Amino acid sequence: MNIPQPRHKNPLMEELDFLKNVQEDRMSFHASLACHERCVGNYWLNKFYWKEKSCMQNCLEKINQATIITNLNYERFQQIQNKK
Repeated sequence: MNIPQPRHKNPLMEELDFLKNVQEDRMSFHASLACHERCVGNYWLNKFYWKEKSCMQNCLEKINQATIITNLNYERFQQIQNKK
């Protein structure tokens, strides 16, 4: 019975995968930041409408989440690089 061996990724492909993840994180962060700016503008225009305040808070939570994910991906990448 032949058990397939796990394939090792080419270092270039690992680097490209990491860069792809970073780009996705940046896009998510940018989208959340744009969302927050839009909500802040609406909050001022609507005379401190409470729904816009919750919109701002949701966008800030998304920004924090994107930042945490980016940091985790980067730490994981550094650990892999240090093992080599």
